[in-house]
Amino acid sequence: MDSIDNALGGLVAWVKLHPGTALAITLALHVLAIIITTIWTNRIAGLAARHKRLFRGTTGNDLEAQVMRTIESAQESEARIESLSKAVQRIDSSFIQGFRKTGFHRYDAVPGQGGMQSFSIALLDDANSGLVITVITGRAESRTYCKPVVNGISNMMLSDEEKLAIASATLPAQQGLA
Repeated sequence: MDSIDNALGGLVAWVKLHPGTALAITLALHVLAIIITTIWTNRIAGLAARHKRLFRGTTGNDLEAQVMRTIESAQESEARIESLSKAVQRIDSSFIQGFRKTGFHRYDAVPGQGGMQSFSIALLDDANSGLVITVITGRAESRTYCKPVVNGISNMMLSDEEKLAIASATLPAQQGLA
């Protein structure tokens, strides 16, 4: 107890020696307290306004029902996203299986006719499997042939033009119509 009395006695003595400084410090502390109180009062008023808007016209039961609807909606959205993700995966896998490589070779099947009206086109997937279609146009008739291709090879005899179309489709720099 004596130490407290000594500390207060020292403070009282200091204040008696420096009354102007003590008054300035006291005023500064009061102004600081008023500023802090004002800031916190404004924050509390803002929270009260937000609280009032949140609970306007609702009871605790209404708020709980709204929260439950929001949770259900979020779960439905997650399920929908999962469903769409699976659909995209299916589309991606079927796109990989589709024809992504093409090769085209145009030629004159009937010498002297001109116009290079005959052609062979190879339509292949990523595994170089698919088909090669050949259209041979003559003076009086036109013939169309379609042959299967598996891993870049056909089990049917291919013409040189069909081989060129397949080679064109499998070349990395020329995938697409040439």
